[in-house]
Amino acid sequence: MTRAVLGLGANLGDGRAALRGALAELAQAPDVVVAAVSGLWRSTPVGGPPQADYWNAVVVVETTLEPEALLALAHRLEAAAGRTRAERWGPRTLDVDVLDVAGERRDEPGLSLPHPRAHARRFVLEPWSQLEPDRPLEPVGGPSRTVAAWAERCAADPEQEVELAEDGTWWR
Repeated sequence: MTRAVLGLGANLGDGRAALRGALAELAQAPDVVVAAVSGLWRSTPVGGPPQADYWNAVVVVETTLEPEALLALAHRLEAAAGRTRAERWGPRTLDVDVLDVAGERRDEPGLSLPHPRAHARRFVLEPWSQLEPDRPLEPVGGPSRTVAAWAERCAADPEQEVELAEDGTWWR
């Protein structure tokens, strides 16, 4: 089994329900075991058009799926939640990002590992650091730091507001 990290977000419709639904589907997916779920975080949008705040969480899974298959699963979860890709960084019913797969490094069309913006997004780093604060994260072309160290760097950005809304049992 390989350890992988997924980021979840939603800000259209009932975002909490969308994240709960995605986690329930992940827990039932063949070849995927949900190992840990962060608390539920509320964040202001970063980039894109004006839009509502997001609900965010991070989930650590153990899986036998290859990264491409894990990404395909993420896209199926998004589609099941009614996700459309009309506008880059626009509002969404569900966003599921593959953040990391066992520290693997890739830079291919459609799949970059680690996720190319994970190290710069507080709404990813705060929940991830609840689960794996000491996990190394080395963005392509950047230094290696722990998830917690990247989160600390992002905390100084006043445009990246995040707030813990509920602990890690919110999804049950």
